[in-house]
This record gives sequence, C-alpha cells and structure tokens, in this order.
Amino acid sequence: MRWIDFFRTASFRWAITFAAVLMLTLALFSGLIYWQTARYLTKRVDREMRSYVGRVAGPGPPTHDPLQGFFSDDPRDIKIAGVFDQSGRPVAGNLSSIPSGLPPVGTPGELRLVVPRSGRAGPQRLRVISRRLPDGRLVVLGRSLTAIHEINEIVRSGLLTALVPTLILAVGVGVIVSRAALRRIADVHRTSRLIMAGEMGRRLEVRGSNDDFDKLARIVNEMLDEIERLMTQAKGAGEDIAHDLRTPLTRLRARLERGLAAVSVESGQHATLGTAIDDIDQLLGTISAILRIAEVDHGQRRAAFHQVDLADVAREAIDLYEPIAEQKGIQIGWRVDPVSPVRGDGDLLFEAVANLLDNAIKFTPSGGQVSVGLQQCGEGPSIQVADSGPGIPAADFPKVLGRFHRADPSRQTSGTGLGLSLVASIARLHGFGLRLRHRPTGCCIELECWERPSAPTGVVSAT
Repeated sequence: MRWIDFFRTASFRWAITFAAVLMLTLALFSGLIYWQTARYLTKRVDREMRSYVGRVAGPGPPTHDPLQGFFSDDPRDIKIAGVFDQSGRPVAGNLSSIPSGLPPVGTPGELRLVVPRSGRAGPQRLRVISRRLPDGRLVVLGRSLTAIHEINEIVRSGLLTALVPTLILAVGVGVIVSRAALRRIADVHRTSRLIMAGEMGRRLEVRGSNDDFDKLARIVNEMLDEIERLMTQAKGAGEDIAHDLRTPLTRLRARLERGLAAVSVESGQHATLGTAIDDIDQLLGTISAILRIAEVDHGQRRAAFHQVDLADVAREAIDLYEPIAEQKGIQIGWRVDPVSPVRGDGDLLFEAVANLLDNAIKFTPSGGQVSVGLQQCGEGPSIQVADSGPGIPAADFPKVLGRFHRADPSRQTSGTGLGLSLVASIARLHGFGLRLRHRPTGCCIELECWERPSAPTGVVSAT
C-alpha cells in the first residue's frame, strides 16, 4: 500500500479539515481574548489619565512640579507629560513642545511619538489626553501601550507555537485513522474480487464494533445472501432442466436412428429423419455444454490441479483441428515456444484451446487463415488464437462471454453460443485472464495463463 494513498482517504481529509477548523477556532478565541484585554487596558489607561488630569486642574495650592505624581505612579511604563503656557512654551514635564497630531482637547486618543529618555529608539505608540486649565495652560499626558503590545506578541507567538504541533498531531491522527480505514477497504476489495471471481460463499468481515463499516458489511452480506440464493435457484433450475432433457432426447434420437435404418435412402422420410437427428444432436450439444459449464463453475476440479505443459496442450488441439480446417480450405499457422509449466487441469485447458480453435475455424471463410501462438510473457505463458473472419464489434466485447450469445444474429451459423462462455469459465476456475484484441481484420483472443488471485477473470478489453 503506497503512502500517498493515506493522503487521499476521506479520513485523512477529515483530520486535516478538523485541524484547520481547530486552528481557526483558536485564532478567533485568541483574537477575542486579545481584543477584550486591550480594550480593558485602554479604558483603564484613559480612566487613570482623566483622573490625574482632573487632579492637576483641580483647585488647590500650586505645587512645584504638578506632574511629579504622574511620573512616580508607575516608573516601569513609558510616560510623557507636559504643561504648556498660553504661548506654547513648556512649563513642566518631559515634553519640549506640544506634540503634533494631538487629539481634540479632553478626548483620549493614540499618538506615535519619540519619547525622550525612554531608552527606546524610534517613535512609540502612546495613549494621550490633553486638557486646558482655567488659567489658559495646556496639560498633555501620555502613557505607552507596551502592555497591550506584549499581550499581542504573546498571543501571536502562542498561536505560531501551537500551529506546528497541531498540524503534526492532525497528520498523525489522520494517518492512523486512514490506515485503519484502508485496511477495512482492502479487505472489502479483496473479498469483492473473490466473489466476482466466482466464490459466492465469501462474505465481508463483520468485526462486531458496530461502526459504519460493520453496518455496511451486514447490508452487503444480506444482499449477497439473496443474490446467491437467486443464482443458485436459477442455475439449479437450468441444470435440472438440462439433466431432465438429456435422457428423453437421447432416447428419441435412438428411436429416430432405428426408424432411419428401416426406410430407404431414396425416400423423403430418410431425409426428414436425418434432419431431425441433426437437430437433436444440436440440442444434446447445447445440454452437454450447459452441464459442462456448471461442472467447471462449481470449481470441484481444482483439487486435481497439477503442472501442465501448455506446449503439449496447444499441439494436441492443433493436430485435432488441422483436418477440419483443411476440409474448409483454411490454413492453420502456428508458433509454439517453450514456456514455463502452469498449475491447472490439462483436460480443461485443452478444451479451452480447442473451443477457441473451433470458434476461429467456424467464423473464418474458405481460403482464410487461423494462427495459434504460444509464448512466454513477463507474468507467464500466453496463448493467442487469431482468425481472418468478420471479427467481433467492439461494442459486443462485454457480451461475447455470456451464455447463448451469438455473433451471427440470424443464427445461420452452427453452434450453441456457449463456446466462449465455457472458455471463460475454465479461465475463471484457473484464475487466468481472457482478453479480446482489436485487429484490422478478424479477431484475436488471448488466454493469459497466469493466476490473478486479487482480480476477476474473464477480462474483456480492447487493446
């Protein structure tokens, strides 16, 4: 399983989304705390400065330095203060002139100003207030917003410090949750593939945690139980009908043969009986094919699997069908390379190759060509059977492996429509692949003889 798969899962995306929402919530919460704290401190500074301005402007004997108390209240803060006469000359305080941009008299506001003897370079943000005294003098008081700035820095550094651990925690939780989810999904994928490969008795695992996966698994298992029941009924009915029909049809054929032997060759009854026997043979062939497919689909022959040399299988099938092809004026070309042996049922693999050859010869016109190739691919041996017939339309590729599908809609060509279906069943039993390939003329069918335990067989694709 690739690591990139973790980052594509819904669980991981949910974890990242939750982390983003958490960070946004923390930022909003921190911003609210900062705003409320700054608002409180600003109001407190304004209240203190208004109180002291009132004391400076209030009635009482003149003092030597009316601002001495203001500077001595909190020597740790940066403060400015000044008393100016009517002409604007400084009388007391640490201001040499009236600051420019001063808020309206009596209204607190903010001002950026270089504070003398503060020890800090550059202008500072201060909260200032001014008031005109009864004798015409102007009092200006200011206090730095250092505490508010420090709170801002604390909140900002706290958010930045919490960002990395939060993201690491979110990614870690996302990976852990994603791994658990991907394991369940892999189990579902593997079981589904086995079911698609014909193991209808397989079911999705229910772990008893009663989570969403367990609920989904129970629903799917109930659906599979019902599908298996219906398929068993349908297949059983077809197989029972085939079994029941084979015996009376065989008896009927025997009676017709006895009747055929009792009439002269020149009579019309002889031809009629011969045609009836041919029709019964076709019915018996269809019944035999149905029962053969049922036998293969049951998978009971896997117990007899052994090492099979596909070169011998291919040569035997070619030797069997070469005379049939010659009678029709068709040339069979073949190339059989040495290949590694495969594990399987030799008789069934011979039957699969024989059906492919029979199908190719059947649809190839007189004077055409059929080619058989056996070669070693990277994954395992591959058998290709190609013909120069009319081919199969690409739209029919998904249909040709179904039962009773006929390439000739008029059904003028002999056959039961079960040949490729039997080949697909044999491939499914062995875990092999069956692939149809495009050709300029005719059709090429390839039997890929290597097992795919995690993929359904009977692959139909255009390449």
